[in-house]
Amino acid sequence: MVYLKQYFIAIWADWVSRMSTIASVLFIFLALVFRLTEIGQARYWIAAALVAYAIASFSTWRKERIAKEQRDKVIEGLEKATDSVSLSPSQLIKLYEGRTTIQGEKLAAVYEGKWITVSGKVRDVEKHYLGGARILLDQDNGPPVFLAFAKGVSDAVSVLGKGER
Repeated sequence: MVYLKQYFIAIWADWVSRMSTIASVLFIFLALVFRLTEIGQARYWIAAALVAYAIASFSTWRKERIAKEQRDKVIEGLEKATDSVSLSPSQLIKLYEGRTTIQGEKLAAVYEGKWITVSGKVRDVEKHYLGGARILLDQDNGPPVFLAFAKGVSDAVSVLGKGER
């Protein structure tokens, strides 16, 4: 039942799917209720309803498929990342403690462009002003962390729910 509800939510979220679904229901209504034999046979209205429903389903499937492919690319990129270090966000913050910003940045420059592993629960996912997405993550042991994602990845991370790990 949960999947059926998610299916209808996904259809309703996409404009083309929403309009095609409404058209599909309207065509069925015209065919079965009014029996418009003078204007056209019911089978043509039913065929039009099936075509409209197929358009709605394909549009929804395509949108979900693109989001899945983006998520898979991100995961694949993370798996292939060889420039990773075993450094926690807390350790990264400590590089700045008791130092000026310039001194901290010089120490942190060694880690720039490298991957670190961060885990915790999602507190919020929001749209970034540059078109990407930003996640606020509550770590198990450490301060909250903001994770910024580029525009092309934002659809993939936007599906994360509050409290997910």
